[in-house]
Amino acid sequence: MVSRFVSVLIFASLLSAALSSTLEAAGLTTPVLSAQAASSTQVFLQWSDSDKGLSGYVIERSGTGTGGFTTLATVSGKSTSYADNGLDSGKTFFYRIQAYKQRTISSYSSVASATTPPADIDTTPPSTPAGLTVSAVDCGQINLNWNASSDSGTDVKGYNVFRNNVFSRQILSPATSTSDTGLTASTSYVYSVSAIDQAGNESPRGGPVTGATPACTDTVSPTAPSALSAVAASCSQINLSWSAASDIGSGVKTYLLYRNAIMIQQVASPSTTTVDSTVSASNSYSYAVSAADAAGNVSGPSNTVTVTAPACPNPPSNPVVTATLIDNNGVFGWSSAVELKGKAASLGSETAFVYASFATFEKWLYTKDDLGNQSHALMPGLSQDKVSNGEYVLTGPNELWFFSSNDLPAFGTLGAPAVARQYALQGAPLPTTANLISTQSFGDQYSGAGGLTKLQSGGLVAVWYRPNPNWTNDPATSYVDVGIAYRSPSGIWNSVLPIRVEGLPNHMHRLSVIQHPGDNGVWVFSKGDSFSRIAAMHLSEGAAGLSLDWVDNNFITTATDGMNGPEAELPYLATATDSATGEILLAYQNAQFQIFTASPFVKGAYVSIARIDPAGRKTFLNLSKYVERVSSLGLSSVNGALWLVYRPIKADLTYADVYAIGHSAAGWSAPTYVTTTANSSLDAIMYCADHAAFAAATPDWKAYLYELKP
Repeated sequence: MVSRFVSVLIFASLLSAALSSTLEAAGLTTPVLSAQAASSTQVFLQWSDSDKGLSGYVIERSGTGTGGFTTLATVSGKSTSYADNGLDSGKTFFYRIQAYKQRTISSYSSVASATTPPADIDTTPPSTPAGLTVSAVDCGQINLNWNASSDSGTDVKGYNVFRNNVFSRQILSPATSTSDTGLTASTSYVYSVSAIDQAGNESPRGGPVTGATPACTDTVSPTAPSALSAVAASCSQINLSWSAASDIGSGVKTYLLYRNAIMIQQVASPSTTTVDSTVSASNSYSYAVSAADAAGNVSGPSNTVTVTAPACPNPPSNPVVTATLIDNNGVFGWSSAVELKGKAASLGSETAFVYASFATFEKWLYTKDDLGNQSHALMPGLSQDKVSNGEYVLTGPNELWFFSSNDLPAFGTLGAPAVARQYALQGAPLPTTANLISTQSFGDQYSGAGGLTKLQSGGLVAVWYRPNPNWTNDPATSYVDVGIAYRSPSGIWNSVLPIRVEGLPNHMHRLSVIQHPGDNGVWVFSKGDSFSRIAAMHLSEGAAGLSLDWVDNNFITTATDGMNGPEAELPYLATATDSATGEILLAYQNAQFQIFTASPFVKGAYVSIARIDPAGRKTFLNLSKYVERVSSLGLSSVNGALWLVYRPIKADLTYADVYAIGHSAAGWSAPTYVTTTANSSLDAIMYCADHAAFAAATPDWKAYLYELKP
């Protein structure tokens, strides 16, 4: 019996090709094969069984799919499945099958393939949090409790809490409760909770459960704040501080600041400091502050203080501008930078810009140092990616990282995963060649690159975004997931987690990431199109990697910051650090805007620069000039001097001219005209955050590096 079976196999292997016409005539049906990875070491095969009385099946396997098939097994004619065990993890295997009946054998099936997942990667999410309960504590607070989830892989890291289907906060394990405060009285809220494991897998959400705050019954006002003091910090700024009020009912919610008996600010408790940056030089102002609780009860006023803003010293002089042609040694006849936008790289005295050539769309790295040396290096592997979507950093004289994507998921246009590329640079004194040595992808075809920064430790943080591709008319489906990836100083990439923020489907989204010089915390800023808020996320770097500390979806808003709130459409986010003050700087177009004409549509907005200390306290600088409302800005901070590069809307309603303006303790300099861009493209400025330098393309399609000096 065995010898007959072996003869059938030999016959099949030697004559299968020659018998194809005979087999068809015999009517033996070719099986339809499918393959699926069942585990990291097993592939499960299934096939059709449309012929009766078959002798068996011959299964073959290959490692390439284009040849090299060898017999894996023969199985009974009554079988329709087979498990291929003992495989290597993380590899792709190819299969084909033939049916045979006595001395007749079918044609080969179509090739089916399956890839075994890596054995060391946890792809299983935790269990869904169960038992979610909510209870209203008072008119402004709802408490949540749920049962702990379990995870068979890397263990539960924490829980994502959603309010009205929008991400609210993350609670780290083992805690299974939280309090949602600052709510509105007599209002219903819907909550759900998901679990996240250490590998970033997220469970389905538990819930939803609805809770409602009662009407406030607190009728007792807080005590009045005391010890109010006011100090003139400059000719345009007065700093104020006071002692906290107390409240026996619903708790102190805000402080109301009055100037000359008119309320000008609300300061959220528990903060007891603020800044008035809207004063005029040589004028006197009287201040008082009251406290308001969550029920709306307002205290009496504090003590009144009067302070005079001093006269302003002479403002800084106009900057001296030097222009250097980025001509690439005449390779193209013109440098023709068709893509110039975003934050450039620097290292010591070197300033580096990446641009795309007009003639070939190749990407080039241009480097210049303080001695006047210049170089150009072709960047391989970037032919499809948009420079205007990328950010990059020099991690050393011989290494550059570039983070980009080949399109933005705007208005239904698919992009591609965001990719971090590592380049080895060679050449002296500046690099003349760049070799691509590694890549790391994040997200999917709906994702867009957002920002990249280098940490003091030598690590990297990259952020990208993914609008919801499955949106409906339900506002709950209008969101964007922000991805954050961390590369440790030892070279290991891992994702922190996706953070859900507000944003429109099929629209662009603004992101910026920067490390704070005050405490080395990592800040991510997010701005959704058509929303009047800038969200902030704070992360900390530790021995175990990068961890999320908090998310504030209302970090800068018109409700709390007045005209310093962001322009509602899509203002540009430019960031820099001020090492002299230990602050980070965030520039954007603010809520003070004007529509100049509806057809063509021209809209301008003033610029705010938020100065943010490690605790998240903000003060604002304001540039009262209308700039195009979503166009790119340049922001630099060097030796205590701040430089802003912008494109104002002119009397003829064009905005292609570029101006630079400086700011110091004495105030703003006069604006200086620098150049005119090649067209009115909204993304036309590339800036260096710690060198007073930026690049732009002129109407003759030549790119220039502009350097500013006091």
